[in-house]
Amino acid sequence: MRASVTPKLIEQRIRNRIYEYVESVAEFPANRGVWDLNELVNSWEDYVPDPFQAHLFPAPTFSAGEVAAMAEVHSAWLAFSDATQQDIDDEALAMQTPQWTAFVEVSRLASSTFSIRGKLEEEE
Repeated sequence: MRASVTPKLIEQRIRNRIYEYVESVAEFPANRGVWDLNELVNSWEDYVPDPFQAHLFPAPTFSAGEVAAMAEVHSAWLAFSDATQQDIDDEALAMQTPQWTAFVEVSRLASSTFSIRGKLEEEE
């Protein structure tokens, strides 16, 4: 019999996806994976609503530092989104903007913050 998925386990899985997301932004385009820039930018909303609401990311699953880093990523994500077309046709041009540079930098910092605890358990 399969154990039920607890709210804490769901939070841990979401945290791990956010951690993977900021790593992906920090490494893009050197390690593109399967995403194009549109998918990369839009997938933030899969886990983090706009406006950013810190209370949706409770301790102990999320540390205060992780939540603060996510807020910074969210702000940079908004700035980059506002500076680009709804559908990015020219990725190279979009990645030359100061908003992209800032988005990558705060994502690197967030990745470093998340790496302190690493990925959390996803099965129990």
